[in-house]
Amino acid sequence: MKFPIITRVLLFWVIGIAATAVLGGLASIKPSVFGLFTLPFWILPALLGLGAHDNIFPLGLLGASLFYGVVSFAVYRLLVGRISAGAPK
Repeated sequence: MKFPIITRVLLFWVIGIAATAVLGGLASIKPSVFGLFTLPFWILPALLGLGAHDNIFPLGLLGASLFYGVVSFAVYRLLVGRISAGAPK
């Protein structure tokens, strides 16, 4: 199934939002196990130079969702490449 590029970008961004919500929730329940997965929350605020007293939560969610969307896209491309490489011509 072929998707237009904008549909694909939005699809992986939604996957990133879901991963951010799930991993953020798990990190609040068990931070010793899932605390490392909250590091992408700090990517975008750190790039913009925002500190602890700024309201960084929306930017943190945006940065983390983009990060996990890119990760899911990379996994998707890796799996599609392996499946298409093993398929008979």
